[in-house]
Amino acid sequence: MKLLRDPYFIAVGLSHLATDIINSQKAIFIVFLASELGFSNAYIGLVALAYTACGALTQPLFGLLADRYHAYWLSGVGLLWIASWFGVAVLAPGLWAIPALIIGSLGSAAMHSSGTERATARGRVITVGGAATAASLFFLFGQAGFAIGPAAGGLLLEKMGPRGLLVLVAVSFPIAVNAIYWMHTRSVDPVG
Repeated sequence: MKLLRDPYFIAVGLSHLATDIINSQKAIFIVFLASELGFSNAYIGLVALAYTACGALTQPLFGLLADRYHAYWLSGVGLLWIASWFGVAVLAPGLWAIPALIIGSLGSAAMHSSGTERATARGRVITVGGAATAASLFFLFGQAGFAIGPAAGGLLLEKMGPRGLLVLVAVSFPIAVNAIYWMHTRSVDPVG
């Protein structure tokens, strides 16, 4: 497949993979905090709701920004945002981790809206009308992140404690920088 050999498309796909690896840490980290801070099951559910709602309800806003201002680099910046705030949440004392997690979900909203647009636009160019194929591959990257994330996060948490999750943050940064590079420098010429 041409798309899987295209560095532009791979940059968008990897940012989706990394974003959803970080997204999938939410449940593991909240459960870890619950045992440390004595959260009830209802409180765990409320935090998960707030995280998901914040990330979902703001996606149209980021889609509008990407369309109106051609802010194609939002997918990489979104990954930087979610990874940075997840790092803050891991390092934050006690209850301060919760607002950091929720603020971080805005990065997921930015990456998903902009990344979907970039992946499908690239698919139309590279495979001559292959927007659906490109979208499917883009979402495959994200689902792979959701599949790999809990296993990786659980292992890191078990072996290294909560700070072990910072490994995932560190791995995300070069992926985000690469995505920003490709989306910014190639935004005018998507064939590049």
